[in-house]
Amino acid sequence: MRFPRRTMLSAWLIPAMLSMSATLYAAEGTVIIARDCDYVLLDSQEGQILIKMIKGERPKTGDKLAGKLERGFSELTNKRTSETMKVWVDQVDPSGSKALMHYSQYCN
Repeated sequence: MRFPRRTMLSAWLIPAMLSMSATLYAAEGTVIIARDCDYVLLDSQEGQILIKMIKGERPKTGDKLAGKLERGFSELTNKRTSETMKVWVDQVDPSGSKALMHYSQYCN
């Protein structure tokens, strides 16, 4: 049986695009400050990111967290432990100074 070329291309292209979309939207940040506080400071390509831990194991300095790093609630995965955590992304700061200042205010 012979399949039309368009059908074969669609059967291959759609799953490939769906698997790529998850990768494209997953950002990654490295924990730069994680002390005994509800907040954690990350460094990423978007700048410094301040997150508030809601549920899950607190990451350690140097851990890489992957997921949606945009303001609002998010679920991140710690690449070291493969554990997921629920967080509130409080601030995404391209310059880094505001996120660090807020971290020091919240975690003095």
